[in-house]
Amino acid sequence: MADEVTEEERRLIDEAVSRGNVRQIARGESAWMEIEGVSIGPTMNARLRRHKLAMIERRKAVRQMLRDGATKRQIVAALREVGPTTVKRDIIFVRGAEKPVGGPSTPGRVSDTKEPRNERERTAQRRRERISKLVEQGLTRAEIVRRLQIGSTTLSNDLNRLGLRTTIATRWIAEKKERDDEQHDGTDDPAR
Repeated sequence: MADEVTEEERRLIDEAVSRGNVRQIARGESAWMEIEGVSIGPTMNARLRRHKLAMIERRKAVRQMLRDGATKRQIVAALREVGPTTVKRDIIFVRGAEKPVGGPSTPGRVSDTKEPRNERERTAQRRRERISKLVEQGLTRAEIVRRLQIGSTTLSNDLNRLGLRTTIATRWIAEKKERDDEQHDGTDDPAR
């Protein structure tokens, strides 16, 4: 039954309560919680719940090994049940989760405010700066793609990275509504 709490879940809940990370859930609110970036909820099936609990424990182990100075290779050797790609993902998550919240980068990403490490990063940074200026000027996605001669996927990725994707979409919706309002100013309304 989904309402039953396993011993492992009870232990995790008790840990979260002792740290002050959990509060009583008011009626109508979600009972899902997030631990180590993994969402766990009361309606999960048992297999998925076991998988997520194992992921939480693995991330805790990776966090501790990194604090102890272990390399990626040493962590992979210690965690025999997972491969290097999974360990890399966990390391990126752990390092990202330990950064202060509110910066321009997402967990595991090199921030655009840091100095670029190579020519590829410098090129991408200059492109993003041009994209930002063009968005401020009010250009559409198609106009930006044509002007910079880049692909639409590259533009989408850069807009996401800059946090501007919704800016263009919101502006487009507002402009479309304005055009529709101008076309339907009431003179052609058959109800009149």
